[in-house]
Amino acid sequence: LRSVARAGGVDPACFEGLAFLSPPCQGVTSAGRHQPSDPRNALLMTLVEAARDFPRAWLAMENVPGLLSPRNAPVLSGLLGGLASQGRAVPPAGELADACVLDAADLGVPQVRRRVFLVVPPLGAREPFRVSSSGAFLRARRSAHTLRAAIGPGSGFVDPDPRFKQFRDAEALVFRIPGHPWANRCREAMALRYKQPESKFLRVLAWDEPARTLTGVKVNLCRVSMVHPTGSRFLTIGEMMRVMGLPLGLGPMHGTVEGCWAMLADGICPAAAEVVGRAVMEAAGVSSRGREVAEVARRT
Repeated sequence: LRSVARAGGVDPACFEGLAFLSPPCQGVTSAGRHQPSDPRNALLMTLVEAARDFPRAWLAMENVPGLLSPRNAPVLSGLLGGLASQGRAVPPAGELADACVLDAADLGVPQVRRRVFLVVPPLGAREPFRVSSSGAFLRARRSAHTLRAAIGPGSGFVDPDPRFKQFRDAEALVFRIPGHPWANRCREAMALRYKQPESKFLRVLAWDEPARTLTGVKVNLCRVSMVHPTGSRFLTIGEMMRVMGLPLGLGPMHGTVEGCWAMLADGICPAAAEVVGRAVMEAAGVSSRGREVAEVARRT
């Protein structure tokens, strides 16, 4: 992060803005193996390095709720201990679930997506920052949209990118896709891997609820995939954009279907990122300049 700042002409020691980090979650996610020794967990300590290199900056890190699991206690303890060693105020580990977890569904996004947002004030702050009790979050709270209201018939949704992943043979077997050569085969052959259509690997979404959490994690070499409520296909790239809360009016994404799908599934909902940014600005006594953020929120 320090090298990136300097390449952009920013002196890390003088930077007083917000640095937002989102390290890999594969080593701590509930869909993974909870291995403290997973080498990707070392990237969580980038936040500690940033605390050392950017003493006057606000820091924010996004990650999955699995980070707070007792099985990941060594990882979390190392992270919080490292921040404390740099003189930064952080909540105790036992308070993080209440202080730092936001659900995108509470911000009007048509998806249940709980994420940890650990916000660290600049060096010298005496009190930890609790984003879940900030005025920015409390003002932004609203009812979640259902999938029907977001992308269903009559919603007015115009799909900007109708590409979608095709069912593989085994997936078509589970859902008995009409016309597929595997549609009439016995499903017992895949019972160990796919079990039921509502299995951990393939999830059929419901029209009258927010979508379940989109994820890019692989389980047993099989990505967890969201199936359209009709059961006939996966969500399109454009539908995933809407479910993630991206603004309406965006054009198609560039790249392969698999690449776009993984990018969206591993992303941060704009509504949640906006709340964190606004909360930090208010705590720092900075007024918003320009209407870009407000416009994104309105269009979302």
